[in-house]
Amino acid sequence: MLRTFRWAAVVALLTATAGGAGEAKYSIKAIKDNAPPKELDASIRKLLNNQSVQVLDPSNKAVCEIWFRTTVPADATPEQVKNGLTYPR
Repeated sequence: MLRTFRWAAVVALLTATAGGAGEAKYSIKAIKDNAPPKELDASIRKLLNNQSVQVLDPSNKAVCEIWFRTTVPADATPEQVKNGLTYPR
């Protein structure tokens, strides 16, 4: 479910940046074994996955790069987590 949410967020970003139907197409590319930038504070870096997603413009140049958290914090009981989390959690 989390992976689906991640890709849905990227698709939403692409849709928002792509503009009208007649404009050039953007694409996405998953990058494995790509640690977050060293410029980030260590407290933030430790929360991020070593896999990123790049948004590429029509000329295949990276427009932005996104690192997702390794876990998503939830205010839920263990039973709720077991049964699957919903948006309010």
